[in-house]
Amino acid sequence: MSLIDDFRSAGASGVIGTECPVPELFAELYAITLLKRVFRGEPLGQAMLTVRRELNSSLL
Repeated sequence: MSLIDDFRSAGASGVIGTECPVPELFAELYAITLLKRVFRGEPLGQAMLTVRRELNSSLL
C-alpha cells in the first residue's frame, strides 16, 4: 500500500513530499504559506524556495 499509488489512481499528475519526517505543525505552516503563494499565481518552484527561505530565517 502506498500513498503515492493512491494519488496516481486518483489521477494526480504529481505529488509534493519530503524525504524525511517533518513535524506536523511545521508541515501545516509550510503548506498553508506555500499554497497561498501558488493560488496567487506564483510558480511552484519559486514559491517553494521563497517559503523555505522565509521560514528558515524566521526560525533562526
